[in-house]
Amino acid sequence: MDFEEQISTEEIIEKSKKGDEICMGAVAKFTEIYATQTSNLALTCLPYGGIYLTGGVTTGIAEFLKNDPLFVNTFLASKDDNEIMRNFPIFVVDGGVELGILGAL
Repeated sequence: MDFEEQISTEEIIEKSKKGDEICMGAVAKFTEIYATQTSNLALTCLPYGGIYLTGGVTTGIAEFLKNDPLFVNTFLASKDDNEIMRNFPIFVVDGGVELGILGAL
């Protein structure tokens, strides 16, 4: 694939919202990886106060994360003892601003 043929993350997200199957598959695969890595970190940190998902891609696919069970199902299924995992509330932060900048204020 030539550089000119590559599309941005924003384009992938927008095309997935419009029903493009390849882009929907890319968002789903990202979601699976995101959930697996989030569960790995959760078992390391034991975040009983909650897991806060942030960032540009998270904001872009927030509706998908909230409405499709793929993230939660993958998060719970990735570990043998998912009873501990059920104790960690998950929040999607849709702040619309860079949280690092906001935190620095």
